[in-house]
Amino acid sequence: MVLYTADGPNISLQERMFGQHDEILDCAFVGLGEGHLAIAPNESEIRILNIQTKACDVLPGHRDTILCLDRNSTGEWLASGSKDHEARIWSINFSSDDKLEASCFAILKGHTGSVSAIAMPRRQLGTRPTFVITGSDDRTVKCWDMATGTTTTPFTPRSMYTQKAHDKDINSIDISSDDKLFATASQDRTIKIFNVEDGQVVGVLKGHRRGVFSAKFSATELVLASGSGDSTVKLWSLIDFTCLKVLVKKTLIDV
Repeated sequence: MVLYTADGPNISLQERMFGQHDEILDCAFVGLGEGHLAIAPNESEIRILNIQTKACDVLPGHRDTILCLDRNSTGEWLASGSKDHEARIWSINFSSDDKLEASCFAILKGHTGSVSAIAMPRRQLGTRPTFVITGSDDRTVKCWDMATGTTTTPFTPRSMYTQKAHDKDINSIDISSDDKLFATASQDRTIKIFNVEDGQVVGVLKGHRRGVFSAKFSATELVLASGSGDSTVKLWSLIDFTCLKVLVKKTLIDV
């Protein structure tokens, strides 16, 4: 595992982390100050690594391989999706002596396939996330109501809507910085843009020649970036959903 730091356009190696982690399927910084890294190491437990000491804690609960992770803006909440057809929401805290204090807050049940993509809100409006978006090998996306629930945890939230999203597997989900849109990237070579509120499609981005593995909103511009198995990165306008730029082997091409 390799950590990098970015200073404007310059990216430099910060640290290499070794260990018996097998294939790492996803990772996300957790905790205030981003001193810990949650990883999905091709098994049913999440591992929480201390960046400084290399100490490792585990979060058990899933019954099959964890495929995806995401965190909220503060790093105090972690979401995970698994081959067990479930997603879980975790409360993450660290004590004054840096001991992990974590618990499963909610279990999201309803998909009929592996939960292959998950995203949490980018804004923190309360003490907990108000919704979570999941995507599955069943080719649907679900929006889960996290704002209401019982006082007993873990609770099982309700799905506010389920939408058929793609013709093939969903590889990733991202939510815009204002929490109004979410994007799905699929093996069917498309990216789709949805309204968070009602789950309706507002744009379809076509142009990649192979499956799309990642789609990310810009935090400051009305632009989305996508990465594909066709060895390109594309930049898309969120105004008219056209392709603005294609990045191929460090060369920027106007479209």
